[in-house]
Amino acid sequence: MSSAPLRTRVTGYQEDSDEWLIDAARRAGHPIPRRDRPPGTSAWRLLLNAGIDDDEILRLACVASGTEPADFARVSPEYSALLPHPVAMKYKVAPTGVYRGVLGIATFNPQSAVLERELAFASKQRVSLFAASPAVILRAQSVIYGNVYGTTLDTEPRGLSAPAPIAQAKAAPVARLSLGVPIPAEAQSQPQNLTERLLSTAVTERAAEAHLEPIQDGGLIARLRIDGTMNDRFRVSEANAGPLLQSLKKMAGLDPAETHRPQSGRASFASQHGLVELRVSTEPLANALEKVVVRLFSVQAMLGLSDIGLLPAEQHQLEQLLGAGEGLVLVAGPPGSGKTTTLYAAIKQLRQRGRRTATVEDPIEYPLEGVHQVQVSGSQHTTFAAAARATMGPEADAVLIGTLADSATAQSVVAWSGEKRLVVAAIDAVDLVSTIERLYELDADVAALSRTFKGAVVQRLVRQLCSTCAMPQEVSDLPEPQQRLLFGLPTSKLRRPAGCAQCRGTGFAGRTAVAQVLVIPPELQSAIARAADSAELAQLARECGMNTLWDSGMKLVVEGRTTLGELLDNVPAPVESDNGAAAQQDIDALLAQLLGTSERAPTPALAAPRVPPVAPMAPVAPVAPAAPVAPARPALLRVLLVDDDAVARRSLANELRHVGIAVIEAADGVSAVAFAQRLAPDIILTEIALPRLDAVGLVQALVAAGSRSIVVVHTWQEDEALHAWLREAGVASILPRTMLAETVAKRLRELVPANH
Repeated sequence: MSSAPLRTRVTGYQEDSDEWLIDAARRAGHPIPRRDRPPGTSAWRLLLNAGIDDDEILRLACVASGTEPADFARVSPEYSALLPHPVAMKYKVAPTGVYRGVLGIATFNPQSAVLERELAFASKQRVSLFAASPAVILRAQSVIYGNVYGTTLDTEPRGLSAPAPIAQAKAAPVARLSLGVPIPAEAQSQPQNLTERLLSTAVTERAAEAHLEPIQDGGLIARLRIDGTMNDRFRVSEANAGPLLQSLKKMAGLDPAETHRPQSGRASFASQHGLVELRVSTEPLANALEKVVVRLFSVQAMLGLSDIGLLPAEQHQLEQLLGAGEGLVLVAGPPGSGKTTTLYAAIKQLRQRGRRTATVEDPIEYPLEGVHQVQVSGSQHTTFAAAARATMGPEADAVLIGTLADSATAQSVVAWSGEKRLVVAAIDAVDLVSTIERLYELDADVAALSRTFKGAVVQRLVRQLCSTCAMPQEVSDLPEPQQRLLFGLPTSKLRRPAGCAQCRGTGFAGRTAVAQVLVIPPELQSAIARAADSAELAQLARECGMNTLWDSGMKLVVEGRTTLGELLDNVPAPVESDNGAAAQQDIDALLAQLLGTSERAPTPALAAPRVPPVAPMAPVAPVAPAAPVAPARPALLRVLLVDDDAVARRSLANELRHVGIAVIEAADGVSAVAFAQRLAPDIILTEIALPRLDAVGLVQALVAAGSRSIVVVHTWQEDEALHAWLREAGVASILPRTMLAETVAKRLRELVPANH
């Protein structure tokens, strides 16, 4: 994209009018009749009809508006993340890339200040308009967003193909599929047909969930969760919204007329890919509206240990743990990290070995033949502990527990796992140390735990690159902080996403586990028996040579299975540290040594084992006193930037680094807490709504951990009541997203005391 500076454009017409282009053509000597334009016809189209070619109109547009032609040399499906597809269709524009934090937009009306403001609001960043013809913009939209299905930039259609059936996979932008794909009228005529099309689409596109949410026009928007990312898929008209919801409720045995209280039920759906189990739940909203969520489970798609993404060594370790005759094996991770998939893979492995297996779940995710499954809710067993007791008879020698969420269950599981019985259970924890601490909190008997706790799988999920379209990745094209993380590692197999029809234009297809499989050594068992604290547990784990989640994830990156950016969005880069100022100084000195600067380093960079040895300096002869030197530059302000919008986050991070602020990035609240505890940033700059842990929960977690980091909210929200609540929770300041990066940097520096 051109590097031309932003220009202020002034026009005597209405800010969104394109009449200026017709006047420019007349001034250039083109005979344009002065008559009323047909409604909906752009000035560009009028000039084309008058016999002026696209190249001449483009020249006139650039001269008259002071803009430059749009540069589409690098346009690709990756640009779909820069501007949502519905926005591009509504305003008839196409993104052309980001230059120094400014988003380039191609339009045939580059003098419209209204358009510039609205696109800046929609994209949540500064924009610059560039000139392009409607035909070129349309072709660019097709490349970026896939087939636009009959949508044209003029009132008259120009030979585009009709939409494919909704159940077929199609090219689409990252995180947002086209809202412009309506369900054909014949399919909407019968609620049953509409329901089948919805479910068939979800199954075909490998969706884990379908969300049906009311919108302002009275209809519904259908959103599919694919590979962990929500995709706006299509709209349902107001006339068909009610029948569709009632049809889904009837399938699941729910009351179709009830909209004031939550309901949940089950159903089955025979798709072309096999039988799919459905969990249908409703959530009442204001004004008698409701949201319906459909979760999809396919028994045929239940994975084995070799399918969940474990590296060969990790799979071997887990198979050894499952081969034990007794003991406790835990699967740990935050919500949404794939624990249930791993639990079922473990059950599948145990069944293949002929073990008598049972499960305790709430709810039962997959019905398994030959397995005694107990559901907690809706049965005589009202708690996990009661249900677990019902399965611990002599007939079961391997038991799966859906979650360890209360003291009674944890105590029972620890006690029973030592009675010639293997127990595999899930627990919400971010790493091995927090897993053990969570068991402490649940009052598990530490003496029994030290004997029975055999091992753990700590995991996250990352998206896998599409095998059809992934392309080689040059290290030099990566952001500088990511280049430093790859120091000393093989990079010949690095790949990046491109986008194709197979992956719906996202560049990714499916997810894989980043896993840390840990066999508990005797040293750690002894520490558990005396209820050792987290610092001692972490030190022992390091001394025993246990691998980390980061190391496992980096193996996937260097093998070309995922990207470094995807890994960073889900797994914090580790830095050896303890709490306290001295430890933080050690971190800063280490990173400064790596980066060749006396300033605080801008990223967590490399873990200690990758640091190249530094030779001791030879003694030097004394010299005469030197002339006075300038005072040392102040240490860089260290900011942890938290936002789940990767494009917006990385754009702001680059702008802040450009003005001298060191930035560490996190994509969700849980990762932010882990970063904050290990790196002690000066300021945490966060959006309000975050996955897994919002801004208020983040503040509360930091206060509980004794963090001294200052929390600043960076948001589009203008609700004063919300702002007051955030300040009461402990937020130091609230900055609008419209504020320029230079001003944000200034405000952040003002918040940090000199001795912080």
